[in-house]
Amino acid sequence: MSVKFNIINNNRVTELSDGIFGDVSFKNIFIHTAQNLIAVHVSALLSSDDSLVEATFSLCDLEDFPWHVLPQMVALTKLDLHGNAFAKLPVLRSSTLEHLDLSDNNITALESGWVLPNLRWLYMDENPVTEFPRGFFTGFENLKVFYCINCKLGPILHSRSLEFNSQALEFLFLNGNDISALEAGAISGFNGNTIISLDYNLITEVTEEVFRPILEVLSSGTGWLYLLGNPIQCVCSMAWLVLDQDLLPEVTGECESGASFQELDPYFFEEFCFEMNPPMPGDYSTWVFVRWSSSHSTPFARKDHCIVHDTLQYRNWNVDHFPACAHSHSPMPMRAVRPIARPLGSHAWRKATSKHLDVRERLELLDAAGCVRGDRVTNAVLETVWADRSSVRS
Repeated sequence: MSVKFNIINNNRVTELSDGIFGDVSFKNIFIHTAQNLIAVHVSALLSSDDSLVEATFSLCDLEDFPWHVLPQMVALTKLDLHGNAFAKLPVLRSSTLEHLDLSDNNITALESGWVLPNLRWLYMDENPVTEFPRGFFTGFENLKVFYCINCKLGPILHSRSLEFNSQALEFLFLNGNDISALEAGAISGFNGNTIISLDYNLITEVTEEVFRPILEVLSSGTGWLYLLGNPIQCVCSMAWLVLDQDLLPEVTGECESGASFQELDPYFFEEFCFEMNPPMPGDYSTWVFVRWSSSHSTPFARKDHCIVHDTLQYRNWNVDHFPACAHSHSPMPMRAVRPIARPLGSHAWRKATSKHLDVRERLELLDAAGCVRGDRVTNAVLETVWADRSSVRS
């Protein structure tokens, strides 16, 4: 048995033809930068079926490969096929393969059902793959590293897109995928020691529903979440994170303005944000912005919401007379009325909602604190708004 077969920087080789090696077997086949190599015959591998440990066919021009012989390659642990022209892959099976590099190909479609129980390293960077079928990672019970940098997984990473089945997962890199948003449960099946990188995507919000489950798992170990290089708006939707000193250290990220998450002042989020009650038991809360006096400044980068505008919009009232609310676009249910008075503090809130105050007195108390801006709201409107105060949790 020969130890190694090498071809490096040879553009004259176009194929490894049938019987090319005869009865000679190898422990390592290394073919690199053979840019005209378009075919590898089955016999080129099967002649080393019980001896070949590592096989590299990189920076070639392969569009196909004898995938079906992989189960017969009983010693093969590493297969490097980066920099070829594969567009579609069949279901792969191997009980010995530990390292598979398919990066820098043209792969757009994948099938579920892969069975690679000993695979530890899977690289799929620089492929235009748009999604992984559900159950794709089920057969990767020992996966340690998964890279899909500069793929095409955006703009939405849907629920159950990446369901891993390995408690050994250490590195999950999804940088540069043009991901603008993740659905809840988009990434799962990792462990507390996993490093997850979503750097250099297009994520704008760090919402509790999506990211709390991820960070709660990571906080149980030495794992980490990276969100650098995203145009993240550090507004009330991430108040849950800024105010949670157990979870905040588990993430490295920065606002679109350049400030790191750790540099954000919790005071502003405590004073200017309100946590709406979850609509159903077990659901995550939604944090919304409370309009404050114009003399106060906030750290938020995008246009804030006006609860008064949204509440009246929900009630189908004409809100053309509320100039301060002209930029609000997020209708909210009536249970969100309480944020109007949230900055007043608990004592003032109790006073503002007291049955002993008429509508005008309540309005004066709120307006004095700068919580209601613009033209005066009519008594009829306020009566409608305050009638629902009993449905809001204290």
